[in-house]
Amino acid sequence: ERLGQEIPGDASVVKLASVVENPADYDGKSIVLKGTVSSICASRCPFIFQDGVHTVAVYPRGFKLPKMKRGDAVTVYTEVIAGEGQTVYTALGLQL
Repeated sequence: ERLGQEIPGDASVVKLASVVENPADYDGKSIVLKGTVSSICASRCPFIFQDGVHTVAVYPRGFKLPKMKRGDAVTVYTEVIAGEGQTVYTALGLQL
């Protein structure tokens, strides 16, 4: 299932650990993350994305998240905004 924008086929997949460790390097960039759904709130906005030991909240932009369950594999085309002490991940596109 695909939602939102098409995930660019030529985009390289970034490990979440790289973003968590150096968020300023990714500020304002759109990247592809692959991992699993760690959890999702009842209203389905946002969901918790997991890659290895790292987890982050991902907010959809322009679409509503589908029903997902813990452990579902997911590819997210996300915009990263690194702020003071917090990094925001906005899903532009999603593939289950």
